[in-house]
Formats: sequence, structure tokens, C-alpha cells
Amino acid sequence: MAHWRHMAGRPWLWLGLSAYALHLLSWIAFLSLVDLSRGMLLASINMVAIMVAGRLLFRERLTPLRVTGILLVSAGVAIVGAGG
Repeated sequence: MAHWRHMAGRPWLWLGLSAYALHLLSWIAFLSLVDLSRGMLLASINMVAIMVAGRLLFRERLTPLRVTGILLVSAGVAIVGAGG
């Protein structure tokens, strides 16, 4: 029980939980404004944006597998987006 009390006293935990709750509420509000199909396309391209931002801001390595993933997700979003 002491471990859980120690965790509950950590401000980073509460900041993370608050950020998650804010993200969830923002996502629900966003989906109430747009079609689900378009919302999911934006959610998919979000993964690409996070990888690119990680590279630019934090100098993370983009391995060939990650670059392939970026290209596949981008191509999938483009194909689905062009179709409808």
C-alpha cells in the first residue's frame, strides 16, 4: 500500500492523467464535429506526425522499418482520403 501512496503523491502522475483526460474529451468533441471516417484518418496520420516530430525535436532515429511504416500509413490515408 505504501507504494500506491507514494505513486499518488507524484505530480507527474496527475499531470499525465490530466493530459489523458483532456485528450479524451478533446477527441470526443472533435468526433462530434466531423464524420468518423475523417476523424479516424486524422488519427492515423497523427502517428506519422508524432514520428516526424520526434525526429525533428528529439533527434530520434528513424529506422528503415519506421520509415516503411510512415510510408505505408501515409499511403493508406491518401488512398482512403481520395476515395471518399
